[in-house]
Amino acid sequence: MMSNVIRMGHQAAARRVVAFNRRELSQMLSIYSDRVMRGEWRDYAIDHGPAVASFSIYRDSTNGPIYTIVKYPPGSQRKGDFMVKSGPSTLRRGSTLADVLTVFRPALRLLTT
Repeated sequence: MMSNVIRMGHQAAARRVVAFNRRELSQMLSIYSDRVMRGEWRDYAIDHGPAVASFSIYRDSTNGPIYTIVKYPPGSQRKGDFMVKSGPSTLRRGSTLADVLTVFRPALRLLTT
């Protein structure tokens, strides 16, 4: 019996894919689950590619994402390795995911009685 080898893609190209690691996914999903419990967010999508990885957050499935968390490859020409966008606007850039996720922290308010 003869085996046929089918080449599914170039291995070097597969290694160049930008992806979120387990710790990064955990950080994003923690915030996401809190907002789902509050009824603010309903869906998300993850995309990994050669140029960027993105985590898109949706209020409903009929419209585009309300936020997109973007990860760039190390050594990219971008200012910061992570970015949070809302539509075409950049909300925050930073060198770590934790830096950019602070945009989702509720602002502290002074309560007076």
